[in-house]
Amino acid sequence: MSGFLSQFKDESGRPVMPTQTVADLIGGMVASEAILSALFKRERTGEGSYIDLAMTDAIFL
Repeated sequence: MSGFLSQFKDESGRPVMPTQTVADLIGGMVASEAILSALFKRERTGEGSYIDLAMTDAIFL
């Protein structure tokens, strides 16, 4: 949905599937940043946080 896979093409311009699941990797990085931010906020303010995250949202960033 993000159009990211359209960037992976062979020499003739045909699409190829990447060997790494990029959305999973980026989603994990974004999730860890959100979790660390929520922990920092809790330490500073004592308030909890709600994290709403999707891999599609992460790949759009």
